[in-house]
Amino acid sequence: MGSTIIDSAIFGDIFSTKAMRDVFSDQSRTRKYLEIEAALARVQGRMGMIPAEAADEIVKHCAL
Repeated sequence: MGSTIIDSAIFGDIFSTKAMRDVFSDQSRTRKYLEIEAALARVQGRMGMIPAEAADEIVKHCAL
């Protein structure tokens, strides 16, 4: 059972499409958050704001 109308098996396609629900899914949103964190770590590592080894470790763990 869905927690919102968009998640509803009955009403979901009235208000959205599967493709758009996939774009805004928890998994997709979390993946984008992790991509941002990895990019931030890379830049901070290059700029010397954090140690390069720390940046590499952060990037390594930014995957679902």
